Amino acid sequence: MSKSSAPSQATLADPEVLQAKSSPTRDDDLWFDDGTLIVVAQNVEFRVYRNHLAERFEVFRDMLSFPQPTPSDSTDDLPCPAIHVTDSARDWRNVLRLLMPNSRSFALIAAKTLTFDAVSACIRLGKKYQMTELYSECVQFLRNHYTTDFDRWTGHAYWAPPSFSDLHAIGVVNLARLTGEASILPTALLACTLLRSDILRGFTRADGTQEILGAEDLARCFDAKERVVEVTIAARLRTFHPEVSAQCKSGPRCRVALCSALRMLEQKISSRQAAEEPRRVGDPLGPATSVCSYDQLGLCTACEDMVRVRDLQAHKELWNRLPEIVGVEVAGWPRAVRAEEEEEEEIGGTG
Repeated sequence: MSKSSAPSQATLADPEVLQAKSSPTRDDDLWFDDGTLIVVAQNVEFRVYRNHLAERFEVFRDMLSFPQPTPSDSTDDLPCPAIHVTDSARDWRNVLRLLMPNSRSFALIAAKTLTFDAVSACIRLGKKYQMTELYSECVQFLRNHYTTDFDRWTGHAYWAPPSFSDLHAIGVVNLARLTGEASILPTALLACTLLRSDILRGFTRADGTQEILGAEDLARCFDAKERVVEVTIAARLRTFHPEVSAQCKSGPRCRVALCSALRMLEQKISSRQAAEEPRRVGDPLGPATSVCSYDQLGLCTACEDMVRVRDLQAHKELWNRLPEIVGVEVAGWPRAVRAEEEEEEEIGGTG
């Protein structure tokens, strides 16, 4: 994150000037009676500890050059410098909640329990106000989930972090653009391709602002939808190709089972349905059991193992092509399978 001078939007105000403005509202949670700095955003006041902020963030350090408050009987009467910002109160509330003493900010980040609004606010304000530590931790939070690692991605229980919704993939793409973190884009754009008409409308952030994809990324998603459907169907066809394992002891029965899986795939989708709703063909990087379970197939052990190997191989090959599929370039995109492995015959062979 590049360094620059302190943002011009942040200015000090004399306490008397602050009182002359329309009556501000004290934040219910972030008003500490012994606080030594007031942050004012959208006429909401947050009374916090300037020393604590100045120790961690350069933008607040020049506040220490101001005289310390004179003690009095009422902490509310302490003279307290104020810093006015043009950002939303909700954004600052999200940021300050993570920055105050005894906050669980980095524990929350490590535990993957941050909301999208919190991550978005910390990245946007962190970049704007040089809050490097917080900025970096929240960017890493996104990189940990929207990963370049095949095994980590397929190990996720869901495409989005636990506290994110499907639509938040739109915001993740925008944050990737803001931060220049291209490695986040392939999986985030893939998640966007599975959205329906909501991809056009986007979503409303907690501060009331609308989050929508940029025109170029929106076009990428529309172009990628068809490619995602095509590669997913191709992977399923390869996985359930009706040739049995060389070690199969019940060839005809397993061959019929594989043909049945192909019929189930055909029934599950049509070209029109798939184009309108890519989820109908299943998670492109998910198991073939989205079509039918292994119990439903009733394959012998050798053929079931063969299908599992085919399935994994198809997903790894798709992963290798993911940036291309969603229309972005990512330098050094890790390959889940090497070129020489792609040329090898499937484990178990066919007969």
